Amino acid sequence: MGCAPGLVQTPFAWALPLQNRPPVILDFATSAIAGNKARIAWNEGRAIPAGCAVDANGQPTTDPAVLMTEPLGALLPFGGHKGAGLSLICSLLGAALTGGETESQQIPPRAGIINNMLSILFDPARLGAEEHYSQALLAQVDWVRSGQEGHDVQIPGEPELRAYARRQEEGIWIDDVSWQAFVTLEALNT
Repeated sequence: MGCAPGLVQTPFAWALPLQNRPPVILDFATSAIAGNKARIAWNEGRAIPAGCAVDANGQPTTDPAVLMTEPLGALLPFGGHKGAGLSLICSLLGAALTGGETESQQIPPRAGIINNMLSILFDPARLGAEEHYSQALLAQVDWVRSGQEGHDVQIPGEPELRAYARRQEEGIWIDDVSWQAFVTLEALNT
């Protein structure tokens, strides 16, 4: 007997502005691998890492096709029960709290992706902590890197900044399957 996919790969993100520096940005799927990374692997005919997915029978697999074709398998949460718990909380806050659809509802298949989102913004100045906040964040980021000379210690958001700079120089690589999908969509709009 198989098992049905449960929670989706709920994203979770935090952004912390830093004075005169790029912000600290932590943004990740609560699945062991992001769905789009699995799609790119499928497009390129590559396997995904072990421990990231199960097939429609609940068996571990490295074949991304189980995530793209019927019968569908599922992405596993990162960190076992902790990732699954975080995914549930994100779903509850991002969908249930905002009036959106949750995974428990019987939603008919449709084109496109429906995303729900909850944003909570804090203004340190309104909390009376602006100066302390700025100093504490800068000190903590510097402390994380201290004593790590010769090692590439990256703060969340830095890999994406590096990728952005590289893409500005080299362009954006798109796999053939994705490119053909763009071409097909473009043809529909002409």
